Amino acid sequence: MKFKLLLVTIVLSNLLLSCSKNKNSQEFILSGELSGFNTQQVILTYSNIDNLEIKDTIPVSNGQFRTKGYINGPTIVFLSGNIKKRGTSDPNYVSFFIESNKMSIKLIEDKFKEAKITGSGTQEEYEKVSKLVYPLYSELKTINIEIKELLSQRKKNKNIDQIDKQLTKLKGDYYNKRKEIDDLRLNYITEHQNSYLSSYYLNFYCRKIPFELSTKYFDALSPKIQKSKYANEALAKIKLIKGSMKGSNAPIINTIDSNGNSLTLDSYKGKYVLLDFWAGWCVPCIEGLPKLKELYNAYNSKGFEIIGLSSDINIENWKKALEKHELSNWRQIYVGKDDTNGDDIFKSFNVKALPGFILINKQGVIEGRYAGADNSNELEFDNLKRKLEKIFK
Repeated sequence: MKFKLLLVTIVLSNLLLSCSKNKNSQEFILSGELSGFNTQQVILTYSNIDNLEIKDTIPVSNGQFRTKGYINGPTIVFLSGNIKKRGTSDPNYVSFFIESNKMSIKLIEDKFKEAKITGSGTQEEYEKVSKLVYPLYSELKTINIEIKELLSQRKKNKNIDQIDKQLTKLKGDYYNKRKEIDDLRLNYITEHQNSYLSSYYLNFYCRKIPFELSTKYFDALSPKIQKSKYANEALAKIKLIKGSMKGSNAPIINTIDSNGNSLTLDSYKGKYVLLDFWAGWCVPCIEGLPKLKELYNAYNSKGFEIIGLSSDINIENWKKALEKHELSNWRQIYVGKDDTNGDDIFKSFNVKALPGFILINKQGVIEGRYAGADNSNELEFDNLKRKLEKIFK
């Protein structure tokens, strides 16, 4: 009996020691120096080893601060001081990669973007890519200023035709420059298959590029990187995309509508259903409502239904929008931040922009994706209209 008890104790001790070693292998230690007199604390925000968001408030004493934590491989983190304005452009806000190592950061108050960071190979890679991308972003900024100036002139009815030609050219230049940035990062994936930064870029872009490219880039990663944090997140998104593509069975919807009644997508089998992803703040969504109502009136009696899925900021705004725009013809559900399940519904259908339309056939299979719900972003509302004309001719 004593021998068995001793054996169990040894086994448990080894397990605890193994867990402790594994956790310690994912530990980071961050030491910081901050020049300035007005910052009493900094806040480090990151996703920890258990994938939980951590907001670590770190006191600054005599220009020094120190903290530690546990992460699941190289992780992007956000460090903020005395925030002066909302958004990532704040002078006391910086993002960088942290990894399981002793790291250091040197900061100057109101110049956090100029931070000097050591101890992370992934951060070094990121900084090299950023040096290539920075000039392109500067060009984008210049183009954007020119576009705004022309739009201002256009409002004054000055040389509208000439301005429109210039705007068309500038918008083309903007698109090409944006594509140049995207291509630079995506090419990094294929050229650096054993880089954690490559998995980060894949996770960032996988919902923005065609499904075939996402899978191609994932397959290009080394086996080690495919098991990393960001590669796993990317793979989960890729699986969601595959499950919401044309020809796939539509993901499950089981929720409550605006009248408090249960709504399931399965209950619509035997009819064509259009999912309309919209929001009250979305100008193109509201402008397109008359055309959407025309489609509903034309084909509802023939077995056509619409379900509205709103991503308004909150339920109160959503209900105001329903009343204002008289959206009682078809059933409405809320998939915004106030609904914990709503975001899952939105993501499961892989809608990238509003408005977005997904057509589901009588068998519950996705028949088409249009506007913001189309992965190539080419199919617009007119294509949807022609599709319904063909179905119900």
